[in-house]
Order: sequence, then C-alpha cells, then structure tokens
Amino acid sequence: MTHIFTEKYFKRIALKINPPVLAPLRWLFYTLIFCVPAVCALAQAPSLPGQPIGLNNAPQRDTSRHKMTKEWDDTRPIIRAGKAFETQSPFEDTSIYNLHRPQLYALPYRDLGNLGSAAQWILWQPTLAQAKPAFGYPAFDAYRFGCEDILYFNTTRPYSVFSYRLGSKLEQSAEILHTQNIRPQWNFAARYRKLTSPGFYRSQRTNHDNASLSSHYQSKNLRYEVFGNIVFNNFQQDENGGIVSAEMLTNNAYTDRATIPTRISSANYSTRRSPVFNTLRDGQFTLRHAYTFGPIDTLYNEDSTKIDLKLRPRFRLQHELNLGSVRHIFTDLRPDSGRYASIFRKSFTSNDSVYSLQRHEWTDNRLLLQTFVGKAPLLLSAGAGIRTDKFTTETPLSKNAETLFNTYLAGTLTNENTDSLRKWRFRAQGLFFIAGPAIGNLDASGSLGRSLGRDLVLQLDFRQQIGDAPYAFRHYENAFFRRDLSFAKETFTRIGGGISWPSRALSASFHSLLVGNYLYHDGQGQALQQDGVFQVLQAVVKKQFRFRKWVWDNEVILQQRNGDGPLNLPLYTGRHSIAYERTLFHDAIATYTGLEVRYNTPWSADGYLPLLNRFYHQSAEQISNPPELTAFFSFRVKHFRLGLSADQLQQLVIRRNVQHYLYYPAQDFILRLNMSWGLVN
Repeated sequence: MTHIFTEKYFKRIALKINPPVLAPLRWLFYTLIFCVPAVCALAQAPSLPGQPIGLNNAPQRDTSRHKMTKEWDDTRPIIRAGKAFETQSPFEDTSIYNLHRPQLYALPYRDLGNLGSAAQWILWQPTLAQAKPAFGYPAFDAYRFGCEDILYFNTTRPYSVFSYRLGSKLEQSAEILHTQNIRPQWNFAARYRKLTSPGFYRSQRTNHDNASLSSHYQSKNLRYEVFGNIVFNNFQQDENGGIVSAEMLTNNAYTDRATIPTRISSANYSTRRSPVFNTLRDGQFTLRHAYTFGPIDTLYNEDSTKIDLKLRPRFRLQHELNLGSVRHIFTDLRPDSGRYASIFRKSFTSNDSVYSLQRHEWTDNRLLLQTFVGKAPLLLSAGAGIRTDKFTTETPLSKNAETLFNTYLAGTLTNENTDSLRKWRFRAQGLFFIAGPAIGNLDASGSLGRSLGRDLVLQLDFRQQIGDAPYAFRHYENAFFRRDLSFAKETFTRIGGGISWPSRALSASFHSLLVGNYLYHDGQGQALQQDGVFQVLQAVVKKQFRFRKWVWDNEVILQQRNGDGPLNLPLYTGRHSIAYERTLFHDAIATYTGLEVRYNTPWSADGYLPLLNRFYHQSAEQISNPPELTAFFSFRVKHFRLGLSADQLQQLVIRRNVQHYLYYPAQDFILRLNMSWGLVN
C-alpha cells in the first residue's frame, strides 16, 4: 500500500475534517504538514542515522517506500507510541479480554441508556471548576478525543487498525487508525471514529464524529523535535427527557420500549427524532517543539559498519501553542411552558422556539526553559504562559461576549525516564495563575514511586486544584430568560497511593478527596454552591485469578462520602467475570468465552437536565438495580479479533430495566458484534 501524498490530497482532507469551527486553524494545518518538516530539514546535521530521545533503539526505515519485495511482507512490525516528550512503549494491543465490554473504554461509565448519550465516570471526580478558564459542558467527555491524550507513533511499517461494533436497534461504532513513518525521523497518524445509535426508547438518537491528525518529527542530529496535532469532535444528542414512569417498564402494554411515553415527545413519531436536541462541537490545534543543547556521541557497532548518534541533553528551549474553539447549541423547536416552569415562565406560541448558543475560543502560548541534571537524567522545567479566552452567548435577539487575559507560571520536575528498577521515580508539576481574572488559580500534582523486586511498583500521589466556576455555570441566556451568577473558587485535594503487580495480575489504589465550595445543580435547574468541605474516600482493586484454563477477573470500586455534601455515590460497584481461555491449532487461534456480572449497591442516582446538558443532584428517590449480566465469546487470529456478546441477559428473567439515572433506564436485552483488525503493509 504505497501512498503518494500531494498538496491537493491534503487540501481535500483538510476541508473534510475542518468544519467552520476550525476555519481559523486551517492555515496551521498546512504549516504542520508542509512547512514544519521543511524547516526541520534545514536544521539537520549530516545524514547519519540517529535515534530520538527516549525511544528504544529499534531499527528504523522509511515505511512509505523501499519495499523489500512486491509481495505482501509478513515481517512483524515494531510499533511504539507515547505522548509528546515522553518515553514511548509498545503500542500494538491484541488482547481479547475487553471486546465484550458495553463501554467504548476499559474505564467504566454510566450513560443515559444509549450508546453515545451523556455520561459520567463511575469513579467520581470533579469535572467543573479547573485552574484554566473552563467552558462547563462535560457530559460527552467519555467520548472525546483530546489533544492532551494524543499518542505519537514510531513504526517500522505502515500500520492500520479498523474496529467495528454493531448492536441491536442499529447501534453502530466504527473507528480507523492509520500511522506510518514518512521518513525514519518523521511519522504521522490519523484517526477517525463514527458513532450512532437510535436507542431502544423514543427520540434518544445519538450521532458523534471524532477525528485527529498528528505528526512527530525529529532532526537527524536529534536536537530539534516537533509534535503537532489537530483534533475535532462533534456530538449530537436528541433529548426525550426520560420516560414518564418507571412502572411502565413492567407493564405488558409496553414490551416494545419505543412505545413508552417520554417527557419530551415528538409530534412526528415515525422519524424517531426529537424536537429538542443538544449539539457540542470543538476543534483544537496543538504544537509543541523544542531545541536541545548538549554533546552528541557517535557510536559504532563491532565491525564499524553502522553508526548511531546519541544526544546527551543538557539544556532545552521549548515552545507550546494551543488554539481551540468549542460551541454548544441547545434547540427546542416545539417548546412547552411546563417543561421550563422551574427555570422561567413563558407561554409559547406555535412559532416560538428556545435556542441558545455558547462559544469558547482560546489561545494559549507557553515558553519553557529546561535543564537536564545527572545521568538519569533529572529534568527541571520552568516557564511562563499567556492565555486569552473569549466566551460568547448568542440568542436570536442578543449577543454577549466576555474576554479574559491571564498570565501563568508552569514548571515540572521529573526523573521518570530512569532505567533503574531500584531507583525512586518522581514527578511534580504545577500551573499557577499570577495575573488576570483567574489569578490565584492553581493546579499542582506530584507522584513518587519505586519498583520493589521485579515488577512490583509502589506509588504515592497528590493533587491540589483551585479553580473558578466555568462560564456556562455562571451565565445562561435564551430569548426568554437570562441568568448571571458569581461563585467562590472551588477547591479539590486528592491524596493517596497504590500498588501495581503485573505478574500477579493485581493492582490496588486508595485515595482521599477533599472538596470545598462544591458546584452543582438541583432538580429545578438552579446553579448552587455548597459551603464548607466534605470528603470522598475511594478504593479500587483489580485482581485476576487463573486456574488452568479458567480466568476469574475482578474489578471493585468502593466510594463513600463523609460530611454534608450534595453528592450521592453507590458504596460498592463491581465488575466480575468468569471465563474459559483456550488456544487452538497450535496456538494459531485464541478463544475467550464466559459470563460477566456488573452490580452496584442502591443509591440516589443523579437526574439529567436536557436544557443545560448537565446532570443534577437529587436525594428524593433511591434506585436499586439487579445485577447486569453479559455472556460473551471472543477469539483472535493474529491481528484479527472478533467478539460476540449478549448484554442485559437478566432481562430474560427480570422484566424491569436497570436504571443508571432517574427516569433513564438502560437498554433491553441486546446482542453485539465487536471486531478489530490490525493491518500491516
């Protein structure tokens, strides 16, 4: 698969993945693809083979040409991935243990009963106030591609991964990742995911698009290195307000869940679309590049036929640029006065609609000076940044804008790249705003770990965060209502530790969280702040037991709130599976089949507000769910994985659906097909 990339080709891709929200960033896309490598080439030393800092010394080659033969090459590729300026590790994942999971990711979350709907992580953490000025719409974070999470690759062969998921009621998710080295020191990767699901209940359709394009380049003399990426997310969710009553779930008249009346209904039911929907769209561009000073050693092999360069870093100058734009749109084409009675009173006519658009645009520039001390080496980084944030609210009748200019200090101290198993590993980093409306905001964290024995790792960690209420929490407006509020800074302190023991398939962690001035919404849509401090204790244990070919996999989450706080959590959340694992045909095929059960203790689950696209706190009703059962069969042949699963098996015996949130039940019994195929050229 040899590809010839022309300027016309890249322009066509840029037009597809850069909608109007990313129009100001289009010229930066061309800079990343064309100009950055050209500038880097001018700074190169004589053409000697080198190795990027922090990468394993694997043989490198041009993966876009110079093929060994015209036949398909079955040589196993070397694929490594990591975040910017961090050590890379093997990337290829051929595990079949998670193919049956109902979530997209291994970290479990609870959605509104449909794939792609608004969701919250089961392991609770504050999501509103942040050190940086925040927008305040976290409902789709579980599905977002983030610039901070982008992986940069280094591969000896072009590599692609295609994943597809098909479930009952036309639940679909397709994803493709492609990466290859254009030159030994230059790699690019592209990733795209499409997710759509009409759902089991009336008018709850979701339709999401996620895309990312990233590139990593390092000069042959190892001094200059650049990481760049563009990310785009588009989330669309139809709102049905939840079902009218949970008692209908056991009524024989509603065995077809699509016939259950919902709190928001459509006059044209045949379309299965709702007149109320939320749309969240964001795009970001990130560029990180640095020039490193230090002596370069020339290394020869035994017969002096190969030369490698090794840079001993002493000092580095690093620049980071982040540009982004995100907008949220709420639309109600057929408003009902009763739907908004708790927030504002208005008698609507047949021509009225409720519409609100909020936008956040930002520019963040940061310059860092870094020095390397010792042989480990120890990295000390310090610098400053300037950030501009513009928030806008638009209605059919008005437009209001707020612009914030802030200056901050940033620093990092780490020796994570040490190769010694017996040495302590530590990392500390901080972000502190010194001027502007966000003055006093802080985000400081640190971790300390040590390897005990072969692979037993002990780690302690700490985080302190102080932040302002997000813009969408402070300000809301439509054509009929406006609200402007002010709040004290929210504080969040997290301290704890854990152990990781891969050879024993064991990991465990314990954390204490202190939350002050907690921000939340109530069932009436009012934005509130809790005075004082309350504590949340969290413990997570993962353990796998093996007996011959049987595998017993366990994950337990314990959470408890201490003190008076508007937060309810289930004390126990567990995910357990018993499976039979076997290989066939001389280990050519690996199979994994079994049963998984998920359960949590009763608790007063949150509700959901479609108008604000946000979850709210309630304690009036407690939800008690039966265990959720999933039967699965998965197998792997080389890079191909296929899984079949039957989720919500308890529905065959217990007719009442599980409820994750108030008025929002989970799906009925559902069949899923999951496929993943890694292709090497």
